[in-house]
Amino acid sequence: MDELAAKYIFTGRTSMDIPQALAVKEELERIDRLLEQLKESRETGQVGIIDMQALSEFAEPGDMERLSALQQYVSRLPA
Repeated sequence: MDELAAKYIFTGRTSMDIPQALAVKEELERIDRLLEQLKESRETGQVGIIDMQALSEFAEPGDMERLSALQQYVSRLPA
């Protein structure tokens, strides 16, 4: 539990047992990784570094279609 409290601040009225808290922590870590990928992609222009499957779990379908089209367009540009 100390590991959970170290990085994330948990608030709310719903109590969790340890397995639930660990599942939430894992999801938050996945979101952190995706945010880092998006930040790096924005800085470098490399759309291919984004884990599209993981991102699709959190993004709207229309957003995913636009990002996928952008990724395909960028991959066809000459180097």
